Amino acid sequence: MVHGQVTMNIKDFEHKEALQLALVDRIEAVIHAAISAHGDAHVLLSGGSTPAFIYRALSERPIQWSNVKIGLVDDRFVPSDDQYSNFRLLSDCFTQAEDVELIPMVFYTNDEEENRIAAQLAYAPFLRRIDYLLLGMGEDGHTASLFPGNRSSEQSLSNNKIELVCTEAPVHPTRRISCSKELIIQSKQLDLLIVGETKKDVLDQAISTDLPIAIVARQSAELTVFYSPQ
Repeated sequence: MVHGQVTMNIKDFEHKEALQLALVDRIEAVIHAAISAHGDAHVLLSGGSTPAFIYRALSERPIQWSNVKIGLVDDRFVPSDDQYSNFRLLSDCFTQAEDVELIPMVFYTNDEEENRIAAQLAYAPFLRRIDYLLLGMGEDGHTASLFPGNRSSEQSLSNNKIELVCTEAPVHPTRRISCSKELIIQSKQLDLLIVGETKKDVLDQAISTDLPIAIVARQSAELTVFYSPQ
């Protein structure tokens, strides 16, 4: 059942370089403001190859990185040195950010529930407060690791639990761990990164449906989309 439309703030850029500058400026400003207000900043970022250029540029900014905690919106259930690991991506991108605290989601690859409990303990700072969260979106309308047609994903999308959840993707590596929908929408600043006309078309078509990205957008206080066609 579709629960109405949602209006998003969409920022269009002609190319990735302009998008990068604007988004990095935005994240840096949020981090500075959080450190000023709270003494530290809590940031959750999405994995995948698309946002890597954002993270590398961000890592070079003059930020008090020792006061910043960065975690992931979701990860594949693989070792941290695996090529599919989102945590590995973060580690590779933030080499210039001296003393930043990167918090993983995967600790025990042989037991999903044991790992979920350990990850939720490690994510205590984010369960209390998220200053900034960057989402991505797949061409099937999934966001984070909340997938259409997956039972645990759909349960998370339909409840109000602030937690981490184990889900299953339709592609390898199938086992995932993800922030719940409710945890995602708790973020004080929630952005969505879209690069490419195909994904923009998917977003335009999905937003009036009950695909994961639409549910998150509909229930969030405000979602800003950063988009460039290439």
